[in-house]
Amino acid sequence: MTLVIAPLFYRNGLEVQGTVYADGKRRYVFEARCCSRCGGQGGAEAWKHTGYTCYQCGGTGGHYKADVTVYTAEQVAELNARQDAKEAKKAAAAKAAQEAADAAFDAAYPEIVAKLALVANPSDFILDVVAKGRKFGVLTERQIEALNTALDREIDRAAQKIEKAATAQHIGTVGERRDFTLTLAHVHAFEGDFGYVYIHILNDEAGNVVVYKGSKRLSGDKGDTVTLKATIKEHGIRDGVAQTLIARPAQK
Repeated sequence: MTLVIAPLFYRNGLEVQGTVYADGKRRYVFEARCCSRCGGQGGAEAWKHTGYTCYQCGGTGGHYKADVTVYTAEQVAELNARQDAKEAKKAAAAKAAQEAADAAFDAAYPEIVAKLALVANPSDFILDVVAKGRKFGVLTERQIEALNTALDREIDRAAQKIEKAATAQHIGTVGERRDFTLTLAHVHAFEGDFGYVYIHILNDEAGNVVVYKGSKRLSGDKGDTVTLKATIKEHGIRDGVAQTLIARPAQK
């Protein structure tokens, strides 16, 4: 056993501060160890109903000194390079396996894959079922049926949005106060800093989109006709669809 003076490092890259010894080519340090169950206490009050003594160390606390191998900076770098190469090889194998599984899934369910390509933002449900199908390589009949239903719904919604974007126009001029007869399509509420805020989505007879956002909840349910006087606040576009934003609505 000889004493080593040169700077050496643990496997995690931290520099060794204590005394380092050498035995041939191997370099090591002595470290105090204790029982991992009782933390070196030999027992605990929490165990007194079954016996205070720690069964892992028999009450000794497991105190002993273990020699731990340490390395030069070059050796740590070489070990890290080997580990990186091993992990890269493992990742490449996993990627190849996943690509093969994806290809098999695509070949087994071409209709679902074709529909999925038409949906820009699939729902969490669609993504979850497809992910499980790719993982296990097969879909049940119920999963296929549910996926087709969900995908068809998303495709229909996308088509309606495209159609609406092509036909929707801005109404009136900004600053104008005018009468509106609209159909209430949707109301979304959330709690703001000064109380609840309501976002109303409405449509006129031509399908043009009118939006009112404010603290007032317009009367009516989805599908009801709403008659009001309001000021045109802004002409905007959302998701490619022209929208007329209104303010200070007075419902009739």
